Amino acid sequence: MTCPDFDAAQIHDYAAVMPVSALKELAASFRSSVSELIDQLTHTTRHIDPDRLAAHAHDLKGVSGSFGARRLQNLAEQLEKCCRESLLTGIAPILAAMPEAALHAFSSLETELEKLDLSSQGH
Repeated sequence: MTCPDFDAAQIHDYAAVMPVSALKELAASFRSSVSELIDQLTHTTRHIDPDRLAAHAHDLKGVSGSFGARRLQNLAEQLEKCCRESLLTGIAPILAAMPEAALHAFSSLETELEKLDLSSQGH
């Protein structure tokens, strides 16, 4: 089963309850958080601590899910599971896929924000 890369429904749910300007600030925080978490995951693997790695993966899973970054959320969930089950040989390909998934999520998020910005200007 494949996972969709990005689900814009979450962004539209936020847009229904907050101005686009506030959503843009929230999106900037999302980008910063995801980038920081991926950096922490990369750093943590240098000195593998499965519990710490699992905690960072769990955080990334939550942050990604809250913005519809489904592929990144799925990767974080896989990483967390590998760490919790001590399947550390499976983490390298997951970590390698995360930066691209994050960039795709950022791009998709930006596209949705632009659409929302344009539609709010029309009103």
